[in-house]
Amino acid sequence: MKKNNLFTLLLAGVVTTGISAPYTTLNHNNVANATDKTAATNKTLDIKNLKDGEYSFDVKILNFSNGKAASMADGAVKRENTRLIVRNGQYFIRLSFQPIEHGMGSQKFRGYLGDLKYYSGDKSYADRMKIADNEFKEATIVENYNTNEKDDFFDTYKKHYPSRTAYPKTVEYPVDKNKITADNKLIAFGQVYVPVMDSISEGLGTQNIILNHDFSTLKVIKVTEDPKPVERYVNIHVKDDTIVSPVVRKNVDTIGKLVQENGQEYLVLTYYSKIGEGKNNNGLQNIKYADKAIENAKDSDLKTPTEVKVIQTLKTSESVFEISQAKIPVTGKKEVFVYGDFQYPAGIFRKYGTVTWDDKNVNINKSPKVDAPKLFSLKPVVHGTTVKKAGDPKQEFDFSKDGVDYSPYNGINGDKFKLANNYFFSLEAAFERPSLVNTKTRYLKYTLDGSEPTFSSRDAVARFANANPHKPEFYYNLNIDPFEEGSKVPTTGGNLTLKVKAFSEDGKESSETKTYVLPFDKETLDKTETTVDMDGTKYKATLSSDRKFLLDENARLEATPISEEIINKTLDSKINELGLKNAKTLKLNITKKDGSKFTPTTKNGWNIDENPIFTLKLENYKATTNTHAYIYENGILRPVPTTATVSKSTLQFNVNSDEAYFVIAEKDTKALTEEKVAELKEKAEEAEKILAETTSISTAKSNLEAELQKVKKKIKKNSFTLNAVLLHLENMDKNFKI
Repeated sequence: MKKNNLFTLLLAGVVTTGISAPYTTLNHNNVANATDKTAATNKTLDIKNLKDGEYSFDVKILNFSNGKAASMADGAVKRENTRLIVRNGQYFIRLSFQPIEHGMGSQKFRGYLGDLKYYSGDKSYADRMKIADNEFKEATIVENYNTNEKDDFFDTYKKHYPSRTAYPKTVEYPVDKNKITADNKLIAFGQVYVPVMDSISEGLGTQNIILNHDFSTLKVIKVTEDPKPVERYVNIHVKDDTIVSPVVRKNVDTIGKLVQENGQEYLVLTYYSKIGEGKNNNGLQNIKYADKAIENAKDSDLKTPTEVKVIQTLKTSESVFEISQAKIPVTGKKEVFVYGDFQYPAGIFRKYGTVTWDDKNVNINKSPKVDAPKLFSLKPVVHGTTVKKAGDPKQEFDFSKDGVDYSPYNGINGDKFKLANNYFFSLEAAFERPSLVNTKTRYLKYTLDGSEPTFSSRDAVARFANANPHKPEFYYNLNIDPFEEGSKVPTTGGNLTLKVKAFSEDGKESSETKTYVLPFDKETLDKTETTVDMDGTKYKATLSSDRKFLLDENARLEATPISEEIINKTLDSKINELGLKNAKTLKLNITKKDGSKFTPTTKNGWNIDENPIFTLKLENYKATTNTHAYIYENGILRPVPTTATVSKSTLQFNVNSDEAYFVIAEKDTKALTEEKVAELKEKAEEAEKILAETTSISTAKSNLEAELQKVKKKIKKNSFTLNAVLLHLENMDKNFKI
């Protein structure tokens, strides 16, 4: 390439530079009239993070050889038109040039710029001489001169660029904003082609230049305001990779936000990233996503959301809750696979859920408030909730779910709660937990002593229920112990007052207080004891309802030898008939202390749907593995489920009535089991026939069908234990009359 002083001198009239994608043509008159009132100085600008728009600033063209002196081409730059264009965060320099005339001796030259190229490589200022011609790239022509605006060297220009019909007037080229130095300067290299010089000597028209950009002179001409993202709220649906433990679904809020931003769509999920701390954290940790389900996914298989941030931290007396948001790209998608790390007893495991959303928008509260607590259900922790029948009277704490009506009252008359000193009979209240987007409620506080709840009162706990018939999926749970100090209900029964109030994140806003008066029956017991005399030997006997608390302080257990002679003779005959050995007999009575009839302390009395209702345990009874208890009823002596613990010298058997005759005797367990299995198979065949012939619908029929299915599975597996077989026989007999 030729570089000589003649070119340097002549270049003053011809150089113009620029590059990049086409942009809107400048209105030069408007730019020229811009005032300082509309221009911001560089002191208020973040030079490397400018908003999209148009800025004025200074660019100087320097001699490529010495890098200090201004090139004569610098005088051809129309400085008032020099612009920095920021487009989608990318920087482009726009330069406009004009032809100039210059004399050399007796000759006058007038010329135009024919072309501009730019260098975008990594060679430094010191290595600029090593830049090869093929490393320069074509600048973008933004505006051309008119076709009649030519010089005497246009034919030379056409030889190089045969497809062009005019000289370039304004050009544009990109620069790397990250190369702007601390003093707001950026040095770049370019190459120009000037036809007038090439006409003097072929090859002379191509010359390299230095472009010195001074960002310290930057002023705003106009900026493009960031478009406001288009947002809409949608219902979120989550299907976990495991139905049993839906860990993603329980942590992700039911309403999400779709955001249209810069031509892309994002799904913003609100979720619990922390429920508890350390090894007790049940939240969705380390959120990731993928476009498909990946078994045993590693970090390298997954993507990180565009943005993840903690938006709220809630602290209760027993735990910590952290609410976060994740922004996930979903352009053109209808689902996304969300992954997280979850704490299990054995360690942290990665699980995922498939997240989908409705097309239909959800109307949200634009001005959410702290909503008053809304009770969904109040029920015993384990025992007592029953399905209501048609015609049953409506009571205050009855509740419904999925079209089924329930009664939580498990007291004697079905209108109060059972008072039993056992966790199973404490009450749990489930309050609706709405979407985090739609409410400012973050805490539910409550008292059990009738006092007004404050922000320092005890907390209801945010919970999730997977397919629970008595609770919503997302709810606040609180437990009510009627034996707790300060709210203890008397043993004779009485009322307990529950007060509940909702609070905002900081406790400064609260809802109205909801008050609930809970009625309790008199206290019930689970066990009663007596002494049994059999053949002159006394045994301690304990009647237990196995944590069903079906007794009270007025219940009395009597276990005595059988005094009726006719019964004794009948039993002796039955004992011999069945081949029983070492038989002992006793009569069992459960009464009130005054001798009147006793009824289990439940609204269904002896018709309670439990088997067994009670068990009787004899201590210091020397039983063997072949010891069994039999009950005599309806003229039949039949075995009942019995457990003999030889090592502890105890014998326990089932009791399902208030008065019965029992025989305790020995018979080979294996032989007895085979006998009863054969009987069970016959019962199953009989049940099949009865069900086939019965067209009416009844509870007994449904129960028999359910029991038959259990029996058929046992028969298919050929897996039997004597006690299980005896229970099946009892349950089938109970429902045969349908």
